[in-house]
Amino acid sequence: MKANDLLDMIGNADDGIVEEAKKRKKPVVARWTRWVAVAACLALVVAVGIPYISDVIGRKAGPGQNDPFRPLGAVEFNGAYYEIVETSNTDKLDEYNLPHEITADMIGERLGSGLDSDGKQTKVLFYQYTPYAEVSTTEANGDKRSQRAVFVVSDDNRYSFALFCGFINYGEGTQYEAKEMFAVYGVGSATDISVVEADYDSSDAFRSFVDELYNALPNSNEKYQNEVDGAIDVKFITKEGLVIQGIQWVPETSSVYWGLTVYKLP
Repeated sequence: MKANDLLDMIGNADDGIVEEAKKRKKPVVARWTRWVAVAACLALVVAVGIPYISDVIGRKAGPGQNDPFRPLGAVEFNGAYYEIVETSNTDKLDEYNLPHEITADMIGERLGSGLDSDGKQTKVLFYQYTPYAEVSTTEANGDKRSQRAVFVVSDDNRYSFALFCGFINYGEGTQYEAKEMFAVYGVGSATDISVVEADYDSSDAFRSFVDELYNALPNSNEKYQNEVDGAIDVKFITKEGLVIQGIQWVPETSSVYWGLTVYKLP
């Protein structure tokens, strides 16, 4: 039942009570009853309306917003989610062409603290990963944009890697173009991709796929969808050796799921 229906019902009942009170010539009781009805009306509006408003507004991502799409165990930093990978997880490091040990010469400039799901600073400190410190792409205005795909992080003097998961979507209209995703890895055009790995036969088709994805726009504000039957996992390796994973391509729908965003290919 909608809030307006409840209001109409209570309003009709209230008029009947007032008319009955007039017939019995008990105006004091009628006024008292009227205010009870008004109070009941307000209570029902609050009970029904607030959950409805909450559903309409919905949860938004960002610091302290308890984003339901936040990757498990991720740390927020500089408007993005990062997965912490310890050096003991050698299989994961091998997937991303990263060393099994972090030495002093790999730890660059200290950048700041990460945030937890409540938007509070954590003990996790982010540092530039020096082997990739010079990896960059050029903005339209000519400015250089440094990579943000891999950082070194410390927690109680234990060093680990932080791998980019995706940008934080703060609500309507804040999803990022595929170019922005590629820029994190220092990719300014499709020619900066040197290797494409996927369970697919034609290399020519994948070169076309890279070009189309680079220019793709977000398709909707839905981040993950269940209809990924027949999805092809895609892995890119850039000329600087950065590995881009977590890309799922569904040829049947020309859709790509990457970094909490859905992209539609031409």
